[in-house]
Amino acid sequence: GASRRGSTPPVVSFDGGLQTLPEALFERHSERVRLDTPVEAVQQTDDGFVIETPEETTTVDHVVLTTPAAVTADLLDPFAPESADALRRLTYNPMAVVHLDAASDMDAAGFQIQYDESFRTLGVTSTGALFDRGNRHTAYLGGGRNPGLVDQPESDIREIAEREFAELTGVEATAVDVCRLRRGMPAYDTTWDALEAVDLPDGAQICANYAARAGIPGRLREAERVAESLAEG
Repeated sequence: GASRRGSTPPVVSFDGGLQTLPEALFERHSERVRLDTPVEAVQQTDDGFVIETPEETTTVDHVVLTTPAAVTADLLDPFAPESADALRRLTYNPMAVVHLDAASDMDAAGFQIQYDESFRTLGVTSTGALFDRGNRHTAYLGGGRNPGLVDQPESDIREIAEREFAELTGVEATAVDVCRLRRGMPAYDTTWDALEAVDLPDGAQICANYAARAGIPGRLREAERVAESLAEG
């Protein structure tokens, strides 16, 4: 159920992975969703917008941009260049995500590391304990503190994640997968003040995790807000 206003959002996942949600959305609305159809440009007209794809152009009354900040900036250039420039100022931190299998049970939801500590690990989510998936943990390394870590050899990233997990928890763990996110987590630093300069024309909106709270509960609330505003418009 929905959490009460002001309370901590629930931790949410899916048995089949996070792709379960977009797959379900497509199945429900397949007649109105076009897969493998990249948007190449958005142009503003006197009474709406024209969306350009490789095969055709589509005229719409409203446009909602859900793409990453840099992509959204490129799409906004023709009709909202100042907003596009603002989005390009947002800072993202590169990150390595390492999935670990621990040697024994840990009754924990996870932990974060103080910024002034010497560890390359930023934090750990105990996905196994949270979602009843055994002894699996997800470690996040690098970030603004160590942005170059994402470019180190995979063997080094695995070794760092395993060693620091054992040092932090007292439990040995084996890295089973490494994912590099060169534009990883939004920094949410002072560059985010640039969002105040984003001013889109009537009929255009942004619905994305860099403009409002991240996480599935936050995304659902934002989607409901946008859907209500479109229905009213």
